[in-house]
Amino acid sequence: MRPPGIGCVFVPTLLPFLREAGNALSVVEVEPQTLWELSRAGGEPDYRLNRRRFDELVALPYYKLAHSVGMPVGGSRGPEAAQVRLLRSMLPLLGSPWASDHLSFNAFLDDEGWKGAGFFLPPRQTADGVQLAARNLRSLAAELELPIAFETGVNYLRPRRDELSDGAYFSEVAAAADCGILLDLHNLWVNECNGRCKVDDVIAALPLERIWEIHVAGGTDYMGHRLDAHSGAVPDAVWELAATWIPQMPNLGALIFEVLDEHAERLGTEGVRNQLEQMRRLWMSREPTKNLLVSSPAGGFDQVASQDVPRAIKDWEATLGRLAIGWEAPSDLAATLQDDPGVGLFRHLVLEARSGLIAIGLRHTTTLLLLTLGSAAVERLISAFAAETAPELYAVAESDAFASFLARQALRIPFLDEVLGLEHALIRAAFCGQTTTVAFTHDPAEVLSCLERGRLPDECASLCTQVVISAAIAAPAG
Repeated sequence: MRPPGIGCVFVPTLLPFLREAGNALSVVEVEPQTLWELSRAGGEPDYRLNRRRFDELVALPYYKLAHSVGMPVGGSRGPEAAQVRLLRSMLPLLGSPWASDHLSFNAFLDDEGWKGAGFFLPPRQTADGVQLAARNLRSLAAELELPIAFETGVNYLRPRRDELSDGAYFSEVAAAADCGILLDLHNLWVNECNGRCKVDDVIAALPLERIWEIHVAGGTDYMGHRLDAHSGAVPDAVWELAATWIPQMPNLGALIFEVLDEHAERLGTEGVRNQLEQMRRLWMSREPTKNLLVSSPAGGFDQVASQDVPRAIKDWEATLGRLAIGWEAPSDLAATLQDDPGVGLFRHLVLEARSGLIAIGLRHTTTLLLLTLGSAAVERLISAFAAETAPELYAVAESDAFASFLARQALRIPFLDEVLGLEHALIRAAFCGQTTTVAFTHDPAEVLSCLERGRLPDECASLCTQVVISAAIAAPAG
């Protein structure tokens, strides 16, 4: 097949640009989970495709690459069957030549079952960790019936003497899985900035013919670390790395610019176009490749069962996962990890992400809380919630859990029962198919209008009414 070429990740803000960009790019990378809506109406998690958004994407005149952001391959939890089914159904319409996901983990097992970690966390970089990741990759490739690549992850922890170096770990996983590598240059540069291996040393250890794709992105500084925030233009240091190494990659198929939707508008159309122009110059520096060599792993695969995972890996995931979400983890490993500044950073990032999801799902409730209590008190509320509830991946699920928590606090805040009751009812209708009757003592339209304008609804007219919220009128879950 011909290499897809240069492009960017698909985010809604860039849709007008992508419709008119012409030959400025040739490929769009798709993060399937961002097009899904989560439902638990049947009791078990299920995912529904946002068909309108997906059809808009499919209609774009570019190659499409599937880059999963919900089934990381570095940990002991295998991919959800519901996610695999929906992703597999999308692939023929996308025509993606390969699929990829992160060499990380985002869940851990405790006595009550699987808990979300709220972030992509670094896996155990040992020989056992290599074999676990390889089995996951082979399994996912077989289930998707497509070649698979893993993304080289960001790691905010200090290097450990009892682990493989980053380059050795990535190289051994690729060989054991017989798969491709998605080389995220910004991730590796962030790792170097934060005290891990030098990027040149990592790449020099890799089988360069297995690098099918490269990511570039921008970031920011936070809490004494460099973050992989996908927040703007690519740093010069990352462009320099790309210029050095791209000509040495004989089987490179795609070069992708990543930016989050909330930052794409600030970067602007011209900013995105400038990134693509720089990428095109780098793309032209590579050795021309008429046919990209991409294949699925040879042989069969073994589904990873939890009882087959070495205890050291389970302990690593449970300890780091609990620390990252702010829970206690009494163990010798926890004692050493707590001294690592990266653990504190993970904790802040997870809490910020959870706050963001709650603000999306409970927008008017969050505004009311901020106007009455102030930001510090709202942060304490969310921290108390996080101390007893593990993170969720989707805003609808995180907001559902926080709304239940908030209702139990019996806060004496005017209009809170009505605003929270309405938003929670909408969530429960879309998320669980539940019908709820919400009682109002004030005109709900007037109350929400005041909050939309960022002010308290103190002078709203009294109006005793009831509103029935059902799945037929609820907004789609996100």
